[in-house]
This record gives sequence, C-alpha cells and structure tokens, in this order.
Amino acid sequence: MIEKQKEVGLKAVTDGEFRRRWWHLDFIAGLNGITVYDFETTAFGINTEAQGTYVSGKVSFDSNHPFLDHFRFTKEHVGEAVAKQTIPGPNMIFIDSFILSKQYNENPVYETKEAFVKDLIATYREVIQGFMLLVVVIYN
Repeated sequence: MIEKQKEVGLKAVTDGEFRRRWWHLDFIAGLNGITVYDFETTAFGINTEAQGTYVSGKVSFDSNHPFLDHFRFTKEHVGEAVAKQTIPGPNMIFIDSFILSKQYNENPVYETKEAFVKDLIATYREVIQGFMLLVVVIYN
C-alpha cells in the first residue's frame, strides 16, 4: 500500500490501516479507561457484529499505544514522503463512549462532564506529544 501511494506521487502516505479492525475503535481502545464491547446490529436488513466503547475508568494516554508502533513502521517505509497517521477526534469518545453510552451512564466514573472533558483534552495533548516526540526522534 505504501509503495502504491508513493508511485502515484502522494507526498503524505499512510500504512493503509489494514492491520486495524476499525479505523477509529482500535485507536480509542488503546487508551486507558476505555472498554470495548461486542454487539449485534442490523443495517439494510443485514445482521452483523459490531463493537462499541465506553468510559470505564479515568481516561488517559498509554505511552505504549500500538498506533505509535504503526507510525514507526510507516515512517521506516515511506522514504522521502511524509508519514501520515490517522486518529479519530475526541468527539467520538465524548459522544459515543461518554454521553450516549448506556454502559457509562449506568456506571459513571466522573463526577462531572467538565472533569471528563478535562481528562479527554489532556489525553489528546499526550497523544499529539507522543507522535511529535517520534517525529523528532525519527527525523533527526
């Protein structure tokens, strides 16, 4: 996938994300304080298995998050191109894993919404810093 992107002249390339089951849930699942659960759903008359997440503890960044290794892999193989890493925005966690989550609302972890938002902001700051540190180490 990386070679094809380089062949067509893309300046920023990704690993294709094929090692992930879900482009967004795999990232969210790698954070501390998140639990993944399986459920069945029906869409367009088809029953299928899916996954969801909910906040089950204080949310924070895991410095051993697997996406850091994914980024290292991509950077090692892109040559002169820029390595690109896709992550979901914090809104996905805020809405799906906190506000709309039946599991969370039955067993809340945070005393206030503001306390959760504070931890979510801190978590994403740590995520960005983790990738920035890799960029500095890899590019120097």
